[in-house]
Amino acid sequence: MGLDSEEKQNRILGELLGAVKSEVERRLEDLLLQDSFNVTQYLKLPMEERGQQAGRPQTPKVFQLPPETKVIEVFSREEIAGRLLILGEPGSGKTITLLQLAQELIEQASGDRTAQVPVIFELSTWKSDKQSFPQWLVAQLKDIYSIDKKVSQKWLENERILPLLDGLDELGLPRQRLAIQAINQYLQQDLSRRLVVCCRWEEYRRGKKKLHQLHGAYYLQPPSDSVIRDYLHSFGQQQLWSKIDSNPLMKELAHKPLFLNLMIPAFKGEEILNEEKLFEDYIAWQLDPDNHDPRKYPQGVPYTEVYTKHWLSYLARNLSADSLTVFLLEKIQSYWLTPVGERLAFRLIYGLISGLIYGLIYGLISGLIFGLIYGLILGLISGLIYGLILGLIFWVIGMLIYGLILGLILGLISGLIFGLIEEVKTEIKTREIPNQGIKEAWKKSLIIPFFAFPLCVLILPLTSLATGVTFDWQRHIGLGLVLAMVISLLTGGEDWIQHLALRLILWLRRKIPWDYARFLNYAAERRLLQKTGGRYRFFHDSLRKHFCGHNSLSSHTVEITKNKWLGYVLIFFLILSNVILSNSIYPVYSTRASFLAPIVQTNDVTLSDIISYRWRNYQRGDVIEFWIDEELAEQGFNPYLNYIMQIVGLPGETFEIKQGQIYINGQLLSANYLDNLSVADYDQERVEIPADLYIVIGKYVTQEEESLILTSVYKEQILNRIIFRLWPPERWGRVK
Repeated sequence: MGLDSEEKQNRILGELLGAVKSEVERRLEDLLLQDSFNVTQYLKLPMEERGQQAGRPQTPKVFQLPPETKVIEVFSREEIAGRLLILGEPGSGKTITLLQLAQELIEQASGDRTAQVPVIFELSTWKSDKQSFPQWLVAQLKDIYSIDKKVSQKWLENERILPLLDGLDELGLPRQRLAIQAINQYLQQDLSRRLVVCCRWEEYRRGKKKLHQLHGAYYLQPPSDSVIRDYLHSFGQQQLWSKIDSNPLMKELAHKPLFLNLMIPAFKGEEILNEEKLFEDYIAWQLDPDNHDPRKYPQGVPYTEVYTKHWLSYLARNLSADSLTVFLLEKIQSYWLTPVGERLAFRLIYGLISGLIYGLIYGLISGLIFGLIYGLILGLISGLIYGLILGLIFWVIGMLIYGLILGLILGLISGLIFGLIEEVKTEIKTREIPNQGIKEAWKKSLIIPFFAFPLCVLILPLTSLATGVTFDWQRHIGLGLVLAMVISLLTGGEDWIQHLALRLILWLRRKIPWDYARFLNYAAERRLLQKTGGRYRFFHDSLRKHFCGHNSLSSHTVEITKNKWLGYVLIFFLILSNVILSNSIYPVYSTRASFLAPIVQTNDVTLSDIISYRWRNYQRGDVIEFWIDEELAEQGFNPYLNYIMQIVGLPGETFEIKQGQIYINGQLLSANYLDNLSVADYDQERVEIPADLYIVIGKYVTQEEESLILTSVYKEQILNRIIFRLWPPERWGRVK
């Protein structure tokens, strides 16, 4: 069934409507309830129409609406036609009014499949000048509800979505003007489009540019003294009303519904003369252990007041620097790290975690195939090397961008894997739990490689046939593992490893608690934050600004400019490094025979130089591995084994053994290569070494004696130079 199916479109729209309904109900319930005082009502504010603010000159321009007027009634007026601007002072109830409107529209849409689905969008997330207003709406639907962009684009074209825009004032005046211009253009393109915008009156007035395509602006008026008095008396707060009535400063605060509701729990008999004092008293009351339900905290309050304020202040400052009101745990960014040392530590930890995790996986799988010790050593060394590369280089040159170098291979694999799960993209998926995105990334990075690995192993032989490059089955498996790990990074591994490293640094710096989700939930229970699924926001923007204090962070910029070509080079380098390492680390058994005990002996794991042998000249004393040609096979060497021996004679030299000593060009060789060896078969032998030929020496050990093995090999027979012994631990070190 395709994306254009009307039945599927209606089903997805129904799921979206349900998700929006759940979000609106939870936010309204949280905003309208004061648990300790069982506040189940909210001040009904009269609305004053200000048509001229929306560019709609009319007579009279300003008139009063009855207090019982519902916002849906205003929205549905014929002259408004669904284009409404809601204005008010901070704390006057603008967001609640918008949520109540959304609730009414949801009820209408629930009984009418042709009705538009109202969706609340936070304008504070619109940051890119290159992103048009419709593009931003589509991106938000993708980010919040995981709706495929093609689907949401069609919805906008067919006017199935009714945007309710909150937080115009959060953009700052320059971006506020740009947003107003974009909204006006969007509405002007189709006169039947409906839209609602919420903004603070002062910021809207100062911005000067008006939403002239809206048909009406409504200003939420403050409650009258009599309404405030009756409201407080209904909760037995006569003493609070007496203080308010006798103090002009308190009365000015009380005329804002937000502050009036905060006064109820914060009031302790003393005057509250400003916002700062009000917020401090409210926060102290919410964090007072005596006000906690012991059933929720049987082991006591989990966080002290000092740390709670510290962590909330850090969160508030970073949200302000990003011009955001909503916080997602998985959206913590690396630029939250301010000192250079923190960022360097993050890069190193990120790289090392990546390297060690994938190195261990590679090592364990390789171990099952090639031997446990060998596999683990290969995996750990690969992991540590990759970790240092990723840590020191990866973030310096930008985020890793995948795809080009792997070309057809990754294209085919991705097509097969993601083609199987294409249908999932059309499902509505909201963030119902904290850190849901990272948890899903972790699952994908583990599950998808299990399907990718066999595909990679099968595709590589086909590549060999097409290119003529010869690989044996061990190389197929090794490269298959590498490609599966790259796909793992691409499908979520990079996200959760980066998140883990970032959380670790912030925790070590005491900027966040380790169990951040538990802390955020605690702050939401104390009504300092508002939780909607996996999203958090301060229960009011004024409280966020209070926590910011006077230590606002500068606006964040992108930490590093992305360079996709450097990313491609890095991918190529990582794959090449893995190929080199997988061909450089081998155990000495099965197909390798060593005649150099105890320098290199059976069951050792060695590291070899397989790069420079193509151009370098070998030196006397180098330990080499070589293959057997027909001439050596006739001398008794096994043609199915590679031999490990030591170079003693170089091209162009004269080599001879006299009286148990080696002579080169007639000079006694100072290094004693023949100590305790039987050399009866070779004494007095004199050899003129031709070009490209090396004399190699080893010893054959029997129960009776150790005897000399001497032969010559051509340079083209040399496979590598063994430079390091990795196993066993007690013999770890350089081979010489």
